[in-house]
Amino acid sequence: MHPSPVPPWQTERGASTLKVLVILAILVGIGYAAAYAYGSLQVGQVETSLSRRIYEAGQLTPTETIIDEAVVRRRLVVIAREEGAAVAPEDITVVIEPLNATNFEKLPMQARVAIGAVSKMKNWEADAAFLNIRLTMRAKWGPVKRESVLERATWVPRSALR
Repeated sequence: MHPSPVPPWQTERGASTLKVLVILAILVGIGYAAAYAYGSLQVGQVETSLSRRIYEAGQLTPTETIIDEAVVRRRLVVIAREEGAAVAPEDITVVIEPLNATNFEKLPMQARVAIGAVSKMKNWEADAAFLNIRLTMRAKWGPVKRESVLERATWVPRSALR
């Protein structure tokens, strides 16, 4: 048998150092993957929350009884900040127009049923105008950064428009 040129205690030490480095790399990879997955979940929740609250920008409040594009933009920036997202006013498109057959179909089912029911009543006209909001939001959490486009069609009282 030939003697090994490297003593056994040095070979084992080199192998154990390599094992530690591999295990450390695996743990760092798992940690990053977990942070990314959790961050993705958090950003998704911000996106969902903001999507649910978009309609609030077009609602009347006791202090604001007039709705126009500037009011909707201002409210959306505040709502986005509250939810943990960033929205710039120039990234918001607001369309307010009379309700017609084309945009009526874009409304959520509840609104179509309610407006349709009022329209069928004698001597009643639905006090509704179409409001479409489209915005680009940016959200980040840890290693996750996402830019999403959200769009919501709703209605506002025609009497509240400028």
